[in-house]
Amino acid sequence: MDSSGGLEQALPSEMAIVDFDHSLEILKSEDVLGLPTETVYGLAARIDSEKALRKIFSTKKRPFFDPLIVHLAEDFSPRDLTSEWSPLYEALAEKFWPGPLTLIAPKNQRISDLITAGLPDVGLRKPSHPLAQKVLKALGIPLAAPSANMFGKTSPTAAAHVEEEFQGKVAVLDGGGAEIGVESTVVRYEPAEKTLFILRPGFISKRKLMEVAKDFSVKVTEGASAASPGQLKAHYQPKAPVVLEFTEDTELSSSRKTFLEERLEKKNLRWQTLKLPEKPEWAARVLYGQLRELSREENSAIWIPSSKVHQKEEWVMILDRLTRAASLVV
Repeated sequence: MDSSGGLEQALPSEMAIVDFDHSLEILKSEDVLGLPTETVYGLAARIDSEKALRKIFSTKKRPFFDPLIVHLAEDFSPRDLTSEWSPLYEALAEKFWPGPLTLIAPKNQRISDLITAGLPDVGLRKPSHPLAQKVLKALGIPLAAPSANMFGKTSPTAAAHVEEEFQGKVAVLDGGGAEIGVESTVVRYEPAEKTLFILRPGFISKRKLMEVAKDFSVKVTEGASAASPGQLKAHYQPKAPVVLEFTEDTELSSSRKTFLEERLEKKNLRWQTLKLPEKPEWAARVLYGQLRELSREENSAIWIPSSKVHQKEEWVMILDRLTRAASLVV
């Protein structure tokens, strides 16, 4: 290891994939690790080391105003990291953990202000990926882990994506392709309003949340908060410009290409179409990988037609990511 805790000397670019034991050594040495989860790969660091936490921000070029989500092993109690843990959260955790749901709650002194961007609340979740759980249990310390990509860019759903993103300078534990493929649902409960706010849509849908919230006479609605990551208007963006068009057309005509290039202020683009699979869970699984793949050609642009089908509730998580990834929405 070099003196900064990086992997440049210990881990040449062609050796970015590491085994389980090496993964633990990296985290124990207060460095960052590409960690597989069921949603996307995370850039993980132990929460009890300011050095490690700062390495997340410097590696991703992530601004300190964007908070991090803390990941827990199955046998870790969220009460150890929070000053309040409501009966509603207890029920949601019982129903959806381990899994792709992040619960935002008031933090206690164990949670660094670096993690929460100086805010009083922290996002917690228990990932269901077996390798993530194995690492957390063996380390015995929760991990902060935003997506393992440069800030604002497309999230990785395979170990190769992490290697490519950081040019082999970040060690990654290969856990195969992400089962879900988009980031977790993030929610925040406001007791005074008897409302559970969805701050970031994900695989755990509004309907699923309502099934639990109704037992507490709590309504569920969309909201926004600086306490949740993924709130920026431009996010998840690949190298190529993305055009999201609400249309029933499935082919891009020559005249339409000319119109879109004028809007993008670019010429002679190599247009490629990303047609979403029929089922939203399939679309989520392949979305980020397809955005990366279709961006590889020089001067490429990606056209994504969105039909009326995509206006249904189960597509909310997909359209949220596409809208933020798009350079142009028409």
